[in-house]
Amino acid sequence: MSRLRRITTDWDFKNPLKILFYLNRSLKFLNNKQGEKLILKKSNSKGYHLFLWTRSQGNKFKIRKYLHDDKKHLNMDKLHKYGRQTLFFKKKKL
Repeated sequence: MSRLRRITTDWDFKNPLKILFYLNRSLKFLNNKQGEKLILKKSNSKGYHLFLWTRSQGNKFKIRKYLHDDKKHLNMDKLHKYGRQTLFFKKKKL
């Protein structure tokens, strides 16, 4: 059995139709296997955070892009050699 892994996305939009569209897309990665789940939480700022625990194989970065993760987060994560997911709960300007 493959390993369970977490994929997080940051959505900076509140449009209910857009949310439903991308939630429907995320269901593609759930296979009703033990431990797989999907959680949507309202973020502190202007949107939502999607937490997806899945056993689906594939490039995490491409999955996050497919699920419309925030472009700034994707660009920051491209800079890391081993792939990393950046998700902030408190944002500060420097």
